Amino acid sequence: MGDTGIAWADKVWNPIVGCTPAGEGCRNCYAKRLHDQRHKAYHEGKRIPEQYRKPFETVQLLPERLDDPARWRKPQLVFVNSVSDLFHPDVKLDWLIRIFSVMARCERHTYVILTKRSTAMARLGCRWGTKRWRNVYLGVSICTQADADAAVPELRKLRDAGWKTVVSCEPLLESVDLGGFRPTWFVLGCESGANRRPCKLCWIEMLVTCNGYPKTFVKQLDLDGKCVTDPAKFPSNVRFRERLELLGLGVDVRGGEVK
Repeated sequence: MGDTGIAWADKVWNPIVGCTPAGEGCRNCYAKRLHDQRHKAYHEGKRIPEQYRKPFETVQLLPERLDDPARWRKPQLVFVNSVSDLFHPDVKLDWLIRIFSVMARCERHTYVILTKRSTAMARLGCRWGTKRWRNVYLGVSICTQADADAAVPELRKLRDAGWKTVVSCEPLLESVDLGGFRPTWFVLGCESGANRRPCKLCWIEMLVTCNGYPKTFVKQLDLDGKCVTDPAKFPSNVRFRERLELLGLGVDVRGGEVK
């Protein structure tokens, strides 16, 4: 339950499914492609989960998944909503309250949230503060300079409010300047899949060096026209596979929701 092939995470937790495009990085969305295949299969009469009755563009809360983190006994590095966006405008405040309450309660795990809707995330993060979520990293997906220009000011607000921040440049689609912003953690990589677009090695190199070598995880590179995931084949100057440390905040607490 929640197992993943994503190299930087131990588990994925998807209490919400469904999304709509929010930039160039969404063009070849793997989550939409998979959901569309299963949506078609569902309506052909195949026995697959009920969530696929609706199209991917319908954002759904799956209440039966809310308690998944409580079932994982060992501390895990958890990617929250790998097939959706927690700050999509169709995500209700009540859903956010329930999800953040689980993260506060199951504090033995470390959670990473990535969004393409940084303004909504910063508004909530600055309002709620970090006291109950020392085990949560708030991050953005940046694929283009336009993404960076919109997201970095919001990340600065979150950093100033005490949040640990993440920048995920995957897929990186052009050279990006973060204006000197140094996140707690970087994830970098080219696009994957049959329709992937090119990613120059110098774009990756510049992000690492120009931002003071923060903790960095290079997931995959575009080398000689191939998507390479084996770090042994990476150039030495970008051979970074630094995962986040599990914070291990101790015994989980019970009860109490966000107000």
